[in-house]
Amino acid sequence: MFGQPKPRFAIYSPYYTPAGPAVFGRDRDSSRQVWSQREGYPGDPAYPRFLPRHRAGFADRISGPFLPSDHRRNTGLKYHRITGQGANKELYNLGWAAAAADSHAGHFWRAA
Repeated sequence: MFGQPKPRFAIYSPYYTPAGPAVFGRDRDSSRQVWSQREGYPGDPAYPRFLPRHRAGFADRISGPFLPSDHRRNTGLKYHRITGQGANKELYNLGWAAAAADSHAGHFWRAA
């Protein structure tokens, strides 16, 4: 919106730079809904925890020719859902997450 020359349709159309490539502005409201953990869809408690510092799952037993039968290994899967800042986390439920994603997609589409 502050480009020179000023873009004709602000952030709602490409802006062609003097060098040739087109760039696109960012709609702050849409970005917040899609990316913000605090204000947007990603913070819904139905979704799995997504930041690296949160618990990742461990497989109970992974066996193979070079591993002992009781070997535990970090799978990287997230078994817990977003349930606040405390240490106790509730298990992720795929059905709840699918319903939340469907609701959020509908909300985003209607708001557009």
